[in-house]
Amino acid sequence: MRKLMWFVLGYALGIAGAIWVLDRKWHLIYATSLFLLSLGLGLICSPGLYRKITSYIVGGIAVALLCFFIFDSYQINKAREQDGEEVELEILVLDYGSVSNDRSYAIGEIQLSDTSHKLIFFLNEAMDLCPGDRVCGEFYLSYTGHKAEGGSTYFGEGIYLKAYATGDCYLRFEKEISFNIIAAKLRHSLTIRIDDIFPDDVKGFARALLLGDSNGLSKAENNNFQNSGIRHIIAVSGLHISILFSFVHEFLGKRKYMTAIIGIPVLILFAALAGFTPSAVRACIMQILMIGSMLLNKQYDPPTSLAFAVLMILGADPLAMTSIGFQLSVASVLGIFLFSSKINRYITSREWLGKFSGKGRKARLKRMFASSASTSLSAMVFTIPLSAYYFGTVCTIGIISNLLTLWAVTYIFCGLIISIILSMVFAPLGVGAAWVLAWLMRYVLWISGLLAFIPFSVVSAENWYIVTFLGFSYLLVFIMLFSKEKKVAFLVGCLAFSFAVSILLSVLESNQDRFSMTVLDVGQGQCILLQSGDQCYIVDCGGTSAEGSADLAARTLRTQGIGRVDGLILTHYDHDHAGGVESLLSQITIDRLYLPNTETEDSACLWLQEEYPEKIEWVNRKDYLHLDHAIITLVPPENDAIGNNACLSILFQAENCDILITGDLQAKGEAHLMRSVNLPEVEILVAGHHGADDSTTMALLKEVNPATVVISVGEENNFGHPHISLLHRLEIFGCKVWRTDENGTITFRG
Repeated sequence: MRKLMWFVLGYALGIAGAIWVLDRKWHLIYATSLFLLSLGLGLICSPGLYRKITSYIVGGIAVALLCFFIFDSYQINKAREQDGEEVELEILVLDYGSVSNDRSYAIGEIQLSDTSHKLIFFLNEAMDLCPGDRVCGEFYLSYTGHKAEGGSTYFGEGIYLKAYATGDCYLRFEKEISFNIIAAKLRHSLTIRIDDIFPDDVKGFARALLLGDSNGLSKAENNNFQNSGIRHIIAVSGLHISILFSFVHEFLGKRKYMTAIIGIPVLILFAALAGFTPSAVRACIMQILMIGSMLLNKQYDPPTSLAFAVLMILGADPLAMTSIGFQLSVASVLGIFLFSSKINRYITSREWLGKFSGKGRKARLKRMFASSASTSLSAMVFTIPLSAYYFGTVCTIGIISNLLTLWAVTYIFCGLIISIILSMVFAPLGVGAAWVLAWLMRYVLWISGLLAFIPFSVVSAENWYIVTFLGFSYLLVFIMLFSKEKKVAFLVGCLAFSFAVSILLSVLESNQDRFSMTVLDVGQGQCILLQSGDQCYIVDCGGTSAEGSADLAARTLRTQGIGRVDGLILTHYDHDHAGGVESLLSQITIDRLYLPNTETEDSACLWLQEEYPEKIEWVNRKDYLHLDHAIITLVPPENDAIGNNACLSILFQAENCDILITGDLQAKGEAHLMRSVNLPEVEILVAGHHGADDSTTMALLKEVNPATVVISVGEENNFGHPHISLLHRLEIFGCKVWRTDENGTITFRG
């Protein structure tokens, strides 16, 4: 019986309960009660395996609640108490700063009541921030940690505070030396080295693969990795740690003592270079335990090793439980432990595949295929539901993309290390090695791009047909696990058939309507799909997360088998309406761009003019777009309009339904709209400016008399949208109100 494994299972359940379920005021009482229950199970109940397991689990929950109570009281609470305070701070810079809109930001560390706290801080000016510097000045503090009101947790990073400079700040160049600072400087040096020796088209991929830094990748490359199911190769994880260990082990001639002496420090340094992310730390701990068992000639037990790693991570920071990377890392390893060997045995026992034994090239390739397929399939067992929940997508070709690329990733990772070492010895030698390696890297980029654009390669988990398919699939797998006869071929056939049916129903549902309008839940922003027959237009693409709005639009369309749309219509260029355009265009082919011709310096407009000038159609006057069963009227703003009144309006008219979209128009802009177009009474009105008080005026409501009003608005937004006065106006007109913050994505069909 694996005592540690069962105890850690309870510990993890306890931490999860403390974070998401239980009120922190009762943690100590719950911990005491469960500790007494654990003792009771050990003393009163009759001996037996299940009694012992239950005792360990309950004990683990009790210890977890006690640890979280202590952590919350002495660590998190000190940060929570600073929320809203303006204080004089001296911030130790932990990593190189970044600049956005002439403002610098970086990760730093401060002392609060003799306790160190990591934070992210923002300055009012551009500064050259380096690890070890100290920034001094007045800062406004905002708590962003566990259950912060209106805050956003930096999952798994141990950052519970943001600091905003309220005035001028100055730097103190007292270079402090610590392990984290050394790692940050080394990571920066490696980044420069990679940029120096690798070709421009692959250097971003090289940095992402070796250091987990995906900032150098284009939006298209990032999306291709995500949509092809191999995003994990550019986020430092167990894959990278295992490759690094194998490289060191082989390089040292498989001598176990030398591997321990050199390998353990190398693994720790590599985890530091990756920023000690939970997934990297988990893999590093497990690899070190494997080295230890090798030295002591003990049998390595993966479940116990995983349990120990989880205990170390959650013991140091219980809120690491909220890290998506941590959850995916543990889930994938757990799936591999439970199912990989069984799947591998099944594959290698198939007579029609031939023999897997022997030393020939064919046999080795077969074993490599069986190992890769079994590892990929087993890792997906628990990660698919997590990906569907967090990212809203299900990748259907992950097993294929992993089989085609993982073998290359192993060689690329080792080649990166060799190229960097060679460049330090003799620069041209490193450049030559990097040039050769670049071709293999281009192969992986090409495969990810090719597979990402296969129809239905990624489907939306917000589609009920897909959700039903997932539930049915896991039910079938569960039944097969407990059945005597393992009819794998029958299972695969059922899964393939049910997936095909779910896709077919999704496509039929979208095509059976003469028209549809989908208002996507993008938070505080707007993104709308207008469809009729085989034609589709997107109105705006922005939201709380600009790239998130683009991802949601792309996967909603891809679930319908749509990879090309007729046009993108932007009402205006504000970030919450146009911030996701670049990411959207990297995922979906768009034939035309319909833009308001207003004087602007907004980055979205300038970028579109630079990248897609041939696709732009400036809307200077009223224009019409003819769809299969509908017509779209584009109404430009006044020539001298500024701000929110410089918005393009859209009237979508189908046979029995008129829909009006006004962007962020205010009273003056709405008056111009009513003068420009003979507006009909509409069935649906998309409220202007996300439900602001100064939009969707009484005059407009009288003019169009909408039966239904849709408000695209973010939950608990900082603007107070939708305004109470607007809701009162809608109540006067008897409008049915739908809100994305309450109803999620909203679809109207006719």
